[in-house]
Amino acid sequence: MKGYKKNENIILRKVDPYYFLVDMTENYSNRFLSDTNEIGAFIWENFEKVEDLDALAKLLFNALSSNNQINIEELKSDLMFFITQMVEQNILFKEPKL
Repeated sequence: MKGYKKNENIILRKVDPYYFLVDMTENYSNRFLSDTNEIGAFIWENFEKVEDLDALAKLLFNALSSNNQINIEELKSDLMFFITQMVEQNILFKEPKL
């Protein structure tokens, strides 16, 4: 996603039915950073496949389309909150503006 970059040392691990973001750097020796649900895993797996927040929100909206109570604007807000948390934990990095 434009403006952000995944920390290349962080990987997603699935231990049914749970998902974990794990730091694979030598210093942290597979340190567990965060657990997440299927939606968080979906966001992580598709984060670099989309251009921007709108595209990620649309992709997630379509994946969740069976739930009629989803509002795209609320979904964008929730996504931005999730991304902000990941930046604060150094799971994602905000790229400097050129």
